[in-house]
Amino acid sequence: MSDDAVSVETTDGPPPPPPPRRRRYRRWLGGSAALLLVLAALAIGALFWALSTGSGSAWVVTLVPQLKVTSPRGSLLGDFAAERVDITLGPGSGTVVAIRGA
Repeated sequence: MSDDAVSVETTDGPPPPPPPRRRRYRRWLGGSAALLLVLAALAIGALFWALSTGSGSAWVVTLVPQLKVTSPRGSLLGDFAAERVDITLGPGSGTVVAIRGA
């Protein structure tokens, strides 16, 4: 081999740096945060709908354990009325008859 080696020069320059991994992490974090915000907004909207309509209020009242409402009318956020409300708390129970909201 000779000492007169031919040098090959490239005009492409240095290779590009690899893409940073932090952007993927931030993208996942941002996407997850946005998804949580959308889900929270949907849950709040559904709860507001349920409390502001008569059928939604009747459904919400059925979800409360140890509470029995007879003939609910109106919305819980508006003019709610019921023929009878029975609630059981521990060993005792209470009854409210003919409840009306304002």
